[in-house]
Amino acid sequence: LEAQGIALEPQTQIGASAQRIENGGLGAAGIEADRAELHREIARNNGARIIADPSVALDAITHQQSTFTRNDIARFAHRHSDGMEQFDAVMRAISRAPDLVELGDEGRGEDRFTTQQMIETEQRLHRAAERMAGERQHAVSDRDRATALADTKRRGL
Repeated sequence: LEAQGIALEPQTQIGASAQRIENGGLGAAGIEADRAELHREIARNNGARIIADPSVALDAITHQQSTFTRNDIARFAHRHSDGMEQFDAVMRAISRAPDLVELGDEGRGEDRFTTQQMIETEQRLHRAAERMAGERQHAVSDRDRATALADTKRRGL
């Protein structure tokens, strides 16, 4: 997450046995219980970060998708909070974030959202595409094309 510029602590998968321990299905002992508690601690810490700065959550969500629904926000909040009280606080913080932009109904009865930053990014891309379309020349030289293809082949793409 840090390499992606997302200010949240990465969580590990805790697995089915640790989830059963966490939900009270097994005796809370050993490594699995420790992993479950570490998972909850990370979620608590991430929830506190999001409440303090909801743009952290919006950055993480838009890193994966440019538009999202309230259900997407809820799934994200569930993964990055601990308990119902913190989940509700995270949902409120994200919903009130100044960068959140409501796009409206997607046609299936669910509102879609994005961020102001994502809108600005898409506007810059649109302007660049229009500028290129208006130019008479924006071709790539044979040398640059050969270099790019060789680089792609070297990387196994």
